[in-house]
Amino acid sequence: MDKNIFYKEASAAICGTLDIQTALERLYVHLKRSMPVDLVGLYLLDHGLNAYRTIARVYKDQRLDPGKIISLPRGSNAFWADFWGKMDQATIVNRPDSLPEMLSFLSEHQFDTRASFIHMKMEIGDHRTAIFFLSATGHDRYKNDHARRICEIRGPISMAMANAIKHQELARLKEILDDDNQFLRDQLMAVSHSEIIGANSGLIRVMGLARQVAAMDTSVLLLG
Repeated sequence: MDKNIFYKEASAAICGTLDIQTALERLYVHLKRSMPVDLVGLYLLDHGLNAYRTIARVYKDQRLDPGKIISLPRGSNAFWADFWGKMDQATIVNRPDSLPEMLSFLSEHQFDTRASFIHMKMEIGDHRTAIFFLSATGHDRYKNDHARRICEIRGPISMAMANAIKHQELARLKEILDDDNQFLRDQLMAVSHSEIIGANSGLIRVMGLARQVAAMDTSVLLLG
């Protein structure tokens, strides 16, 4: 496939939606036309947990659960620090059994140890590091041309990843605000009308009406 066409179609697949899982599924279909691939994944590197946090994964056209924490084996920090430090471009690992620390990691998390891999590190702002990862069953499946193709789309992938994380954070903040608003609304509804001056006389009907409309978002005028 022509280099410009590859970039254009990959960018359209990745950046056409804020749903990072959908974007990755579209990219997976696109990549399969140009190189061997069984699994693609986007991960956020959590230095505090010494682990990857899964943002999105696709394996043979199937979605895999996002959010999974993939911890690194104990005692392998030096290896991974060196591995990531050298990862300026897309890095090919065609024989993971030649790297004991990587083989241990793959075995622990039930990855295919007989597969070939491409890793690409991306800085996505706010001192965050993301990893784009793809694999194909069998040794020696990837060539330098495949790695160059992946490097060509680093920008669109990084942008989509950053936007998706911001979108997820905003969605979580909205959920928190909605929960807080519901809590305050419930607290107000729980206030006994007997605690209000006049509640035993003419305000009984008004308080009943207020409870009926309390959950509504629109402005309401009560007369009485």
